[in-house]
Amino acid sequence: MIRHLTIDVEHFWFQGVVAGEALDLPTDDDVWHPTPWPARQLVVNEYQAAAARSDDIIRATPLDALPSTQALSAYPWAPRRSLLATVLHVITETAAHAGHLDIARELIDGRQNLVLTDFTGPDARGLDRS
Repeated sequence: MIRHLTIDVEHFWFQGVVAGEALDLPTDDDVWHPTPWPARQLVVNEYQAAAARSDDIIRATPLDALPSTQALSAYPWAPRRSLLATVLHVITETAAHAGHLDIARELIDGRQNLVLTDFTGPDARGLDRS
């Protein structure tokens, strides 16, 4: 999942679509099933580097900027939206995948971080569950 966020999210949206850089994107098999499987720390380092590059692009680009002509010709399926809309899309995508990973972790270790089942008084809707 971290490789997906690195390649299909950070690299694609910020370097490819926003900055208009030519990317040699791997196939889905290379993202989801790389052979040999890269070391965990390498995957984390690649994500951190991609996020840092995205931060640089965001700082250098006006929030209302639309994708460049090169980006639209290289990635014609990419939506024509502002940098701000792209940032919000990437936040949503990353948060969704973080939730997926949290579910997987819960299934492995059984630990739950936020459980709202022990009601001893009125809940947020004013219902008494005592």
